[in-house]
This record gives sequence, C-alpha cells and structure tokens, in this order.
Amino acid sequence: MYQALDLSAYIVSKCIKDDSPISNLQLQKILYYIQRDFLKNGGIAFSDDIEAWQFGPVVPNVYYRYCGFGSMPITNAAETSDCYFDSQDIQRIDSIVEEKRLLYPWDMVRETHRVGGAWAQIYQDGMGNHRVIPVELIKTAGWFMSVNNEERQREEFRKILLDLAKSQESLENNYERSNMYRRLEALYRPDPEKEFRHYYSDIFSTLIEINNNAELGDLNILGQNLQLIMAGYQAVNYQNGQLIDASASIKKLYDHVNLDISRITYWDSKYRSESGIQEVTELKSQVNAFQITINEAQEKHRLEMEAKDKEYQHEKEMLELKSKVTIDEKNQEVMNSALSGIMGGIFSDVISGKISPEQINDLAKKFPKSNS
Repeated sequence: MYQALDLSAYIVSKCIKDDSPISNLQLQKILYYIQRDFLKNGGIAFSDDIEAWQFGPVVPNVYYRYCGFGSMPITNAAETSDCYFDSQDIQRIDSIVEEKRLLYPWDMVRETHRVGGAWAQIYQDGMGNHRVIPVELIKTAGWFMSVNNEERQREEFRKILLDLAKSQESLENNYERSNMYRRLEALYRPDPEKEFRHYYSDIFSTLIEINNNAELGDLNILGQNLQLIMAGYQAVNYQNGQLIDASASIKKLYDHVNLDISRITYWDSKYRSESGIQEVTELKSQVNAFQITINEAQEKHRLEMEAKDKEYQHEKEMLELKSKVTIDEKNQEVMNSALSGIMGGIFSDVISGKISPEQINDLAKKFPKSNS
C-alpha cells in the first residue's frame, strides 16, 4: 500500500515524460480508477481517503498539492517520490494512466457521476459534499455504471444546452421554439410526481466544453436563447389530464446557466488580463534591454570619438612643436651666418690695426652668446 502523494508524484512525472501532461482534475479521477482497480483485485492502492466533491471523487491532500495549476496541465514535476513501487503494481498503474489520460476531462467527470455509483451515493446532489467515500463502497459500487432513466435525462439535458449554444436562428420560427419547449417539458416533467433536477456539475462541465471549443457553440448565444425561452414559454400542454408547467424549472435553469457563464467569463477575462500584463511586461523588458544596448553603443561611440579627438590634438601639438623647432633652427642659422660675417669683418680690422683689443671686448658684450 502506498501514499497518495507518492503515487500522484509518480503519475505526474510519468505523464510529463510521456509528453502527455494531465490536469489536477484528471489526476483525481485516475487515482480513483487506480484505487478501484486495486480493490477489485483484493488489494488497496493507497491509504488516503477519497471524498465526494462536486466534480467527482477527490483525494484532498493531492488536490491541494497541485491546485496551483488550476485547470491547466501539470507541467512541473517539482517533487519526486523516493517510494519504491512493485514492478507488477507499476504495470497496472501505467496501464490505467495511459488509458484514462486519453479521455476528455469532463467525460471522466460524467463517468464517475453515473447514477448508483459510489460517488453518486455519497454526494447526493450536494448533501454529502466533501464526505468520505468508504473503501467498501468503492469496491462494490465503484464499477456500477448502469444507464437508467435519470442518466438518459442528464444526457438529454446536456444535448439541449449544446443545441441552444449553436445558433440564435434555431429559435427564430414557431416550430423550432415549440419543439424546444416540448423538449424542456419532457425533461423536467416526465412524471408529475417526480420532477427532474439538473446537476450543477452537468451545467458547469457542459459550459466549459462550449467555452473551450468554438465548434460546439457560444456561451453568449446560449444565454440569449435561454432568455428568449424563459420570456416566451407558456404552459399549454397536458399529461394525464394535468397541465405541464415547466416555467419554474426553466427560470432556475436560466439563473444557474447565467451564473456559471458569468463566472467563466470573469475568469477568462482575468486570465486574458493577466496574460496581457505579462506580455506587456515582457515587451517592456525587451525594450529596456534594447535601450541598454543602445546606451552602451552610444557610450562606446562617445569614448571612441574622445580618443580620436585626443589623438588629433596630440598630432596637432606635435606638428606645431615641430614647426616651431624648424623655425627656431632657421633663425639660429641666419643669426650664426650674420655673426660669422660680422666677426670676419672685425677680425680683418684687428689684423689691420683699425680696432684695438679694448674695442673688441666692448663689441663682444653687445652680442648674445652663440652655441656655434
């Protein structure tokens, strides 16, 4: 016998590895199927209680472990189990998982909701909500899937919702409206002594199907058609001498359906809003990253231009310095040449006796000293 959390961790991990992730709702139903199979063969899969909730059998601690994924597939096997599973048990578990995960989630809900089954006996249209389904009842009634009159009524109820969601044109002529009135009367008043009561879970599961598949119809069209029916219905037919009046049931149906439509629309808009915020945030992040790249490029360009300006200034200064040195050298050459001429003349005058040594000293003091 295993713990349900260990078993669920194995199932979630397997489905992710098989590229067939399942939702929390599917996981709950698969756990129920596994427990039912083990009980049938004289064993027990896990010791945790299974409770009767609105949408079928639920193992509470497993539900709360994965409820963060909502109705979306569980794609993150953050927890792995160190539990050892018997090889024969693994074969049985894998077989059930691989078969049942192919079912549409709400088909699984309807299957576990069959009249006379273990869940139905405990839940009792909400009276036994969250009560534990005894293991012995799962063993004896978990396989009871007989389709009785109520089950046929529930299937007809689902078909009516689907038909009303398809098109507003379906109620445009008197014949179609009258036909829908008769279908509703046959559903809600098949026997004056026993009134059919629709299941909230049947409404919700059907609306989810419609919302997730545009080919099935539109929730807004369903709501509008039900409003037309409620406004136009009049009790005119009799059964066994008694007037069949389904107006009260139709009004309840309209209220219940529109309540769930409002819920689904609200959560859809909230999800889209959160998705939009996330997309905007991601876009802003990309813009910020792009802006950082631009700023870095601009800074790099600025530094390169500064380096080029410094290099240009250095070259300019060197050219100016070189030009100045060249000019100074030429001036010095001119000066040296002039001094040489003067000195030559003076030397000639000294030799000829025209200038005395004292006069030469006086003249030398008047000229700057040369490096030559």
